Amino acid sequence: MSIDWPHAPVHRLDSAGIFMVTAATLHKNHLFADAGKLTLLEHGLLSLAKQYQWQLEAWAVFTNHYHFVARRKRESASLKKLLTHLHADSARDLNRMDEEIGREVWFNFWDTKLTYERSYLARLNYVHPCSSDLNGYVLTAIACVIRFTRRFLLSHILVRM
Repeated sequence: MSIDWPHAPVHRLDSAGIFMVTAATLHKNHLFADAGKLTLLEHGLLSLAKQYQWQLEAWAVFTNHYHFVARRKRESASLKKLLTHLHADSARDLNRMDEEIGREVWFNFWDTKLTYERSYLARLNYVHPCSSDLNGYVLTAIACVIRFTRRFLLSHILVRM
């Protein structure tokens, strides 16, 4: 019988369901501080979610953290494996770009299994690209619609063709 330790997040990532995940850089340093580095992180998340067969429903990447909401499918690999892979690859690639050897990039991640519809909708609204202003980044309405439409098409329509 295992006992949860109250001073650390409990990660139960092998169960079925929908999860919200947030991860932060060490000391919340703004390490992904330009478009190329943000793209590196976003592309890593998208490609690994596909590789591990997790259905991303919303995601947002920022200079010092990211959020996503993902649904586990029957054939999905462990979310822990996906996150370990994402953090290892993004840290290695970022350190190579910045010519920093061995720098620790990621601090920790927090996950929540979403079991109630209202909770799911609230977190989906928070993570949705149009809610980026909640994190201090205001997008114009047009840019938000373009981003959402592009992501929707890529993840829902073009994949099924």
